[in-house]
Amino acid sequence: MMMKKDRFADPLPARSELERALGSVSRRLTAELQSPSEEPPDWQDFEWRVAMAVAVMQGTSALLARRLRWRGPGDWQSFLAEQREHGVLRERRIRQLLERIDLAAREAGVPLVALKGSALLHTGIYAAGERPQSDIDLLCREQDLGAADRAIAALGYEAKGATWKHRVYDVADGHAEVRFGEHEANPLKIELHTRIAERLPYSDVQVDVFPAEAQPGLNGYARPSALLNHLLLHVAGNLSWRGGRLIQVHDIARLCRQLPQTELADVAGDPRARWWKWPSLRIAERCFPGSVPDFLLARTAEACPWHLRHWVDSRSFDELSLVDPRHATLLGLAWATDLREAVRYLGESLVPPESRLEGQTMLIRKDPWSTGSDWQWLPRWQRVLHRLFRRPVRAPTLYSLHSAIAYHPANS
Repeated sequence: MMMKKDRFADPLPARSELERALGSVSRRLTAELQSPSEEPPDWQDFEWRVAMAVAVMQGTSALLARRLRWRGPGDWQSFLAEQREHGVLRERRIRQLLERIDLAAREAGVPLVALKGSALLHTGIYAAGERPQSDIDLLCREQDLGAADRAIAALGYEAKGATWKHRVYDVADGHAEVRFGEHEANPLKIELHTRIAERLPYSDVQVDVFPAEAQPGLNGYARPSALLNHLLLHVAGNLSWRGGRLIQVHDIARLCRQLPQTELADVAGDPRARWWKWPSLRIAERCFPGSVPDFLLARTAEACPWHLRHWVDSRSFDELSLVDPRHATLLGLAWATDLREAVRYLGESLVPPESRLEGQTMLIRKDPWSTGSDWQWLPRWQRVLHRLFRRPVRAPTLYSLHSAIAYHPANS
């Protein structure tokens, strides 16, 4: 999928028009996944480019290629066809790498768990190539970290850095260009975890998913409900900073439809450990009505603080996703469960600890949207002033918009 960099300079419309286009296009494409319509939207050229950007940010390009009943302009149809083709090719590449990881882990005698997208490959809820995956997430026990590191290194990968959540591995001397959307040639990183956790907003919330009888090689989750718990926690972490992706919400909706009542009852679980599950379940039910059982929503709502329920219900999903172009501050405050945690969150927002800054720096270096952008490297006080007086578009949103504007079909 080709991009011509000279078109990155194409001006965007006025801020109000940009926000309107992103929101309305996002809501229309979400509705199409739930209930496909017969007539195409009456969009202008720019809105069709926004649709490409939204589909990539939400991870739903291949799903749309299969679900839509109408046809759009030629470039839109080419975009969907290419995304579907590269989704299939990339999934094949991922499955091949997973087979190599399994063999390397067996030879090293280390049990690993294939997480999230890799686990969903074996659930049957998606057709080939429908579910995008930018990396492979693995879980090992703390005592097996050294052996897991050596097993990954045997595949030609090397550690590129670490955050509080995981170690990041990429192919040695790998500097592959990142193409817009799904592309077979895009880099395929490995992220190695020793626990499953999110910071909501700064207190670590963990779920236990490692199977008791794990064997050397790749293993599945301890039980199906553990996979759903992990997805719920991951989406909650993304919602807390408005980084939601519709494909992850779609994962939850489809799993809730597939899992038996006993597994869903297990997800409801201990009241003290389910307060963070309701926002993800609520969003899944709003986007895909009829997916989440009433009893599961009711039980998790009982444990969720009222102010967090209000925060979620007062926002559309596109406002909680990468589609929203606005910078916002103190987003995580709604996720504080008591006054003490709220005060801690406010303090660390004003003066971030060194460990948090180091993790952010590593993420900036590895994310394609930061390439060529000086925004993330500005001093904190300058970024605050920019947000107050210049209202810049968020870097991930801006990157996707420019990439979509620059897109040309491969055969053009």
